[in-house]
Amino acid sequence: MPEFLNFLFLFGQRALALDLYCSGFHHNTRLGENSSNLTDKTRGWSGVDLQMCYTLKSIEPSPSQIDWPWSVRHCAVHHTFDVINIRSTWIMIKGDRKIAERIQSVTGGQGPAEFSSYESIKFAFDASLLTHIVLCDWSAENWQRYINFLEQTFHSLTDEAKIVNADLPNAFKDTDAFMGIRRSDTLETLKPHKSRVLSWKSARSQNLKTKDNFTSPPLSNIYTNASGKIQPLPPGRRVDTARSPKTPQKLYDEYGQQQYSFRDLQKVSEIEESVNECILVLRLNINVVTQLKDHYASLLKDDDLPQEIRNGCKKSAIRFQGRIDSIIKDLHLQILRAEGLLRLLADRKTLLNGLREYQTTLANRFLAVQSRKSNKNMEHLTHDMGELARKTKSETVSMRIITLVTLFFLPGTFISTIMSTDIVHWENGERNFQSQALKTYVYLTVPFMAAVFVFWAALQLLERRREKSKKQQIDEKLDPES
Repeated sequence: MPEFLNFLFLFGQRALALDLYCSGFHHNTRLGENSSNLTDKTRGWSGVDLQMCYTLKSIEPSPSQIDWPWSVRHCAVHHTFDVINIRSTWIMIKGDRKIAERIQSVTGGQGPAEFSSYESIKFAFDASLLTHIVLCDWSAENWQRYINFLEQTFHSLTDEAKIVNADLPNAFKDTDAFMGIRRSDTLETLKPHKSRVLSWKSARSQNLKTKDNFTSPPLSNIYTNASGKIQPLPPGRRVDTARSPKTPQKLYDEYGQQQYSFRDLQKVSEIEESVNECILVLRLNINVVTQLKDHYASLLKDDDLPQEIRNGCKKSAIRFQGRIDSIIKDLHLQILRAEGLLRLLADRKTLLNGLREYQTTLANRFLAVQSRKSNKNMEHLTHDMGELARKTKSETVSMRIITLVTLFFLPGTFISTIMSTDIVHWENGERNFQSQALKTYVYLTVPFMAAVFVFWAALQLLERRREKSKKQQIDEKLDPES
């Protein structure tokens, strides 16, 4: 069937694993007298056959993916059943041999004898139905474990947001006052499986290094699976085999409460995308499995189908339809669980956004208080500077006058003082110098000068203490809590 070729593009080595959601069911039923003329009978085919192709998806453990050990796997199936020559052909494309081993276990020598015998058309048709059931069972397994993993990851990330006391004061730092939290190395908390290209480029552009001064190797979007084959990853997922999985570090404040950043919101969005992907894949599987069941239900009512199959395979067809209905119900239950988790994710994102907005409000309030204090300080400082300028201006005028008068009288005063003492005096036109009088003058003048300087220093110290006390009073008025 040409439609089967479209399913082949899901496999193979490429830069990115695209067509993740490609799915479908196609059939070509050739029954009746004229159908045998459409086939070359030299190859052993009668031309009266049933042909179908479809693709199913399942979630499987993927230990190679760091921090996200699950991946969606594809299985493309092509089946031809010759109702005349009793021949059956299966073409299955899968990344490993898991499907082949399961089919061999139920239709090979280990399974019931009737399912491995093609002596009658009834047993061959029953074996085909059983093979379809094995494929449908594979598409429905592990989803419960995967949703449990999503729930655990989600709860471990956001459960503490429900008990955070947002009314507790935050200890803002000068270097990070706006956010109110510590900055951390976000590279350790990135999840390779869903990181957007922009976030990885920005993280890698910072050239973050480990403690051993070793730069982490670039991430790869191609990895080797357990069977040794190279496979691409779905879009946006990466593998880093050089590092082992690390538990994301949580940030706590001084009160022991977890702090949430924008990266936490990104993680919740990544989980939300994974849940949406899970729901979409489950619905695609339900669509394919339902079409498969309806096809066989209508086929058994076709008058051109051999009577031996219609009468002899009724019980097998009823068991087949019952098993398919059970698989569909199980898939619907998993969708209900995923949709409930999706609603919980939306509510928790709203809560985290509210916490971040409240953090921003507190930070803005803190900055407003600090700005108000700064404005008050500047106002008082401006007032003091104005007072100081006025005092300085008046004192400058006084000092200029005093300095001018002093400079005018100082030389004459000094000379008249010396001349009025007995150090130097004139008698009968002769000058007499008394050294003992000079010593007495020095002994009396120097102590008085020292006393004047000490008195001046004491006045300066008193004035400084008075200014300091005045400044403390102003600060107490601006910040009563301190």
